[in-house]
Amino acid sequence: MSKSRGNDVDPVDISNRLGGEIVRLWVASVTFGKTSSAPNGSWAYRGKLPDHSNKLFKNALGNLYDFDPQRDTVAFDKLEAIDQYMLRQTVTMAADVTRWYDEFAFHKIYHRINDFCVVELSAFYFDVLKDRLYTFAPDSTGSPGRADGNLAYAEAWSACSHPS
Repeated sequence: MSKSRGNDVDPVDISNRLGGEIVRLWVASVTFGKTSSAPNGSWAYRGKLPDHSNKLFKNALGNLYDFDPQRDTVAFDKLEAIDQYMLRQTVTMAADVTRWYDEFAFHKIYHRINDFCVVELSAFYFDVLKDRLYTFAPDSTGSPGRADGNLAYAEAWSACSHPS
């Protein structure tokens, strides 16, 4: 973006049209010290990212409606392989994000959380989980494990995207 070239973007205009959160997301997503661009089409795309991750979070919480951690938690070695895999991925994502908060590497946090939500959760895990949700009996071995994964994901997502 360059004011002298006339291709600058007014953050106040973007904020008024799409909300201030979108401008904050863009700032968090860029690597400081490098030239960045913000084409007009990318603003609408960035506006969908919080909605997508919020829907995934609501999906995870919705699957916890009858889950009691004291009663229903399954030992890690008894979980389905896919649940073990996603719990490992969630722990890895949370460790990456925590380290990057300490380094003030917000662009890495933005991209890691986005990739985790879009690729690992939405396109893979929740797609498989949906099949299990509708085909497994509520008291089957596979069904409680899904809640353990959803609880871990929801807690990690909440802590990583809204640090204290």
